[in-house]
Formats: sequence, structure tokens, C-alpha cells
Amino acid sequence: MPDGNVVRPGKPETGKSKKTFSLKSLEGAVLLMASVLFVFTTVSFLKISFFSQSTDTAGMVDLISNVAAGKGMVSPTFTTFYSVWILLVKTPELYCREAFDSLFVDANFARWHPYLISYPMAALTWLPGVDAFYVTILALAVSLTSGLAAAYWFLRGQGVAAALAALFVGTVFLFQPWAGNLVGQFYFDRLFFLPALILVFTVHERMKTGGGNWLPIVFSALVCFLISERSVIMAGAFLIAYTFLWRPAIWRSRDACILIALGLSGFVYFALYAAFVQDSKYYTSISLASVLGALHNSFDPNGHLRPQTMKLIAMVLPMVALSIFNWRGFLLTVGALLPNFLVTVGGAEKTGVTTHYHMPYLPFIVAGAAIGVVGLLDLASKVGGTRRLGRQVLIGGGIATVGAYGYYFDLTDLARPVSFTATPGNSQFAALAPLDSWPLIQIAKARQDFFQRVAAEIPPGATVSASDWAMPALIDRGIKLIDHAPVGLGQRDYVILEYPAGEPEMPIVPSFMAGEDLKTIRRCVDDRVRATYEPISEVANPGSTFVIFKPRT
Repeated sequence: MPDGNVVRPGKPETGKSKKTFSLKSLEGAVLLMASVLFVFTTVSFLKISFFSQSTDTAGMVDLISNVAAGKGMVSPTFTTFYSVWILLVKTPELYCREAFDSLFVDANFARWHPYLISYPMAALTWLPGVDAFYVTILALAVSLTSGLAAAYWFLRGQGVAAALAALFVGTVFLFQPWAGNLVGQFYFDRLFFLPALILVFTVHERMKTGGGNWLPIVFSALVCFLISERSVIMAGAFLIAYTFLWRPAIWRSRDACILIALGLSGFVYFALYAAFVQDSKYYTSISLASVLGALHNSFDPNGHLRPQTMKLIAMVLPMVALSIFNWRGFLLTVGALLPNFLVTVGGAEKTGVTTHYHMPYLPFIVAGAAIGVVGLLDLASKVGGTRRLGRQVLIGGGIATVGAYGYYFDLTDLARPVSFTATPGNSQFAALAPLDSWPLIQIAKARQDFFQRVAAEIPPGATVSASDWAMPALIDRGIKLIDHAPVGLGQRDYVILEYPAGEPEMPIVPSFMAGEDLKTIRRCVDDRVRATYEPISEVANPGSTFVIFKPRT
């Protein structure tokens, strides 16, 4: 597993020189134009898919909007979840006696997550014609799509042929943990992809050659630190651990000391935040016992997370295989995946690729695979008997196979770790060309039209207790105080409930109860609503109806 020419930082790299890849070249100009075009199409796609999301998506836009308005990191739409959390495990008797108070309307969201990146994002809304909604979708589009350009840039800078670099980018494009980011909830964590890739690539080059500029290293690290506590932990761990994967002479260098200090500063920030600010039910539940329990449930033959764990391993295995041709890239990849085995949130961290639980490892597995491709080419160049073109074709075939594997991999068949589907999702192609011919676009536009009709029933300036699926459309309409129903009953101006077809007296409610207990809860919520509110409108949707209520007069 070769590394190329490893030299002490501060000295020029030895060996044959490589042609520098630059934006000033025709190839660089084409890359820039293609990246801008992909950002533009992805923005168009996310504008539509926004209305198919729920609480977290609406909360992200609401939080940035409130920061821009000078209210601080506050979002009633985000924090209403923590009032709902209290209800989830309550029995029918306790649930139906609840006051349904909205407990955290004015709470600073840093209490749960330090989304400090919301401040520079909010500053962009000061530009004419730019609002929080546009800033959100633009930032997500830039991070996800420009990360692909960063991988191409890195490979070309390492002397990889343009065709192979493009083929690798196509493989990432088809990789389900990347594509899942396009259709899942909007999260601040999804902004991690681009800065984390820049951080890995620039640090790798600094450690390998002593070259490169410190500005992208420091800036990308700071951006990672601003996104969330998860990105702080991952970026900080990388900066410290990756430095020690080089020889002792490099450990003692000034460059290594700076990188380690930068990583430690991230951990100091996280430690202070966790000790004095954060009040997270997730993190306070993590202990040695919970980690051992997660490992047992993941790898024990009878563990309830065993099928999902095997599926995760099978899904990422080809990308990990690319990384083995550089042992540092391999350790980087494996190390980034470890948290998904040590901590569990019910299995979403294994197979829920549309959730943000797969973003912490994604940039590192992509970077590790890219570094591995460089190592593979170096290894192939030392093997006789095959001409350069032949080697390129063989390696290209291998990369293409990894891409096809990732695209057709079936995440739903938990009975078999390795299985494939003839009907893979096409979210990445719909984002590349958001045309009405895609069924995904047709569904998203239908949901957009439906929820905008629901939101149109609410006058501007009103307060609402609503089904979580209606929240993005309500935020888009400018409603500023939204609770997740039934939180806020009796306190909000309007209530929006979803009733499944054939169940006109049993709205969908948040609860972990099942069977008759759940039916009892649903009936009592309906009774509570109708006792103080009256229905004023119904908006029908295939499979359910959304009913809008206003207070009785």
C-alpha cells in the first residue's frame, strides 16, 4: 500500500514532477462551469423537495431567519420537538391529561446543538433579494455538489488522468450515502461534506509534501467547527489522528504541531460547550454500557441490529476497498465509520441514508477512497507487463464496478447483506436534471401544491399547531410560530391535523404507543381539539385529509 514520496514538511517533494491542475486551464474552466451548473440544478431540485420534508427542514430555515432578524439562535419550529418528546412514551391516561404546553418557544437552540454556522449564513440574507430559504438551499447545494469537484481537483492534482478522476466522481455521485442527502430532511450537518473534504485533501498534501497554503486548512477546519458538535468531533479527531499516521520526524515538525493544536482547540470548544451549555438526551445517554450494548446488538448473531449492520458494511465495502491501496486512507475510512457502530439511534445510522447520521463519515470515506486510487495507480505503475493505457483501463473498470455496485445496491432487503435492485432510486439524476419526466419530481411537485394549499388557509401573522408535514409550507408562507400538534392546543390561533382515509375521528399524533392505546390517544386528541376549535376547511390528499381548525366563537 504505497504512499508515494513521503518527505518532511517544509521541503519540496522529490520524484517526478506533476502537471499542476489550475482553474486557468481549459479543463479547470470546464470544471468550474459544470460545478456552477450542477449547483443551479440542485437548487432547483431542493426548492421543490423542500415541501416534501417536515420539522427539521422547516426549523433550519426558521432558525436562520430568526438569527438574521436579530432574535438569536431561536426557532419555535425546531424546539417544539422537545415538547413532543415528552409525549412519545406517555400512556393514554397521561397523554390525554396533558396541557400540551409549548415549553421551549423562546429557548436558544444551542441548548441542543451549536449551529453557529447559522450566523454567517444569516448575514447573507442582508444581500438584496436573498432570504433564509434561498441561503439554506444554496448552501446545501454548494456543499454536496462542490464536494464532487473538490475530489476531482484533488485527483488531478495528484496526477490522476482526467477520465479516471471523472469516473471516480461518478462513483461518488452514485454512492447511496451521498445521493440520500438530496432527498432527506434539510440539516446543518449536511453542510459538512465540502469543508471536510477540503480539510482532508489539504492536510494530506501538507503532510505528504510540506506544500500547500495554510489558509484552506484553517478556514475549512473553522467551518467544520461551526456546523455542529458532530462535525467538531470528526474534524478535530482527524486533525490529531491523521498527523500521527506519518513518521516520527513529521510528528515533531512545526506543521504537525499546528495541526494538532487546531484539532485540540476543536475538542476544547466541544468540551466547554458540552459541560456548560448542551442539554442533549442523545449525548447524556452515551456511556460505556451503551457502547457495548450497541456493539452487541450490531454484531451478535441474534442482535436486533445485526441485519442493518451487515447491510451498512456491505454498502460501504467497495469504497473501503478502494482505500486499501493507501494504508493511511484505509485507516481514515475505517476510523470515520466507527461511530456508526459504537452509537445507535435505532438503526438509522446503519441503513437510513437519507438521515444526517451518515454525513459524519461520508467525506472521510470519499477522501480515503480518492487517496487509495492514487495509491493504486502508483502501485500499478511499478508492475511490469502491462502498458500504461491497459493499466488505466483496468483500474477504470474497477472504479466503474464500484459505481454500479453502489447504484444498484438494495438497502431494503435486510435478509441478505449483499443484494441488488432493478429499480434504484434516481434522486441524483433528478437533481442533475430536475425535469417533470422524473416520477420523483412529479411527486414532489404534487406535494408542494398540496401543502401550499393547506398553508394558504392560514392568514399571515397567525400562530399554528400543525402536523409536521405542513411545517415547511407554513414557513414558506411566513408563519413564524408553529408547534408540532398536539403541542400548543388551546394556545395557537389555528390547528392543522392529518386524518388518514377512513378514520375521520382519529388524527395522526406523535406517540410510541400502539394498538388500542394509540387509538385511545388519537380519539382524545380529536376530542380536545373539537372542544375548543371548529373545522373551517379540509384539503384532501390521496390517503389522507388535512383539516384546518380555528377557535370556536
